Amino acid sequence: MSLGNASGASGLATLDDVVRERVGVQVKADSTDVEELRRISEAGFGLVRIDVNWHKVEIEKGKFNFSRYVQFFNDAQSANLGVVAVLKGANSLYSELVEVDPKRYWGASRLPRSPNTESSRQAFIRYVKETVRVLNGRN
Repeated sequence: MSLGNASGASGLATLDDVVRERVGVQVKADSTDVEELRRISEAGFGLVRIDVNWHKVEIEKGKFNFSRYVQFFNDAQSANLGVVAVLKGANSLYSELVEVDPKRYWGASRLPRSPNTESSRQAFIRYVKETVRVLNGRN
């Protein structure tokens, strides 16, 4: 990762500019309110990173609900923050549950397998396309 340098060689004039433009913090979209986002911005950061979890937006096959993420993007914009959204996860609607080590997965003993069949990959692609359609241009 290149953050440029404080001398301006990257086009950014100061270390503060580098932090504002290229460094962010990870937050949870469903538990971070606009006041916390404002504090992050006031601390000098310009970006926040969130996970857009597939299983949280598609809880019924083919029906998506992005309301929590739309609200988050609106709140981030009002706090003058950009959002890096990581599209991730698996969805038990499309993948079998597999046994996992609860010590590694916050106490969960079974999780859905990552998309590993043609139908589950196609479902993941639909989730990605719908996410981009809904969230693109919001921030």
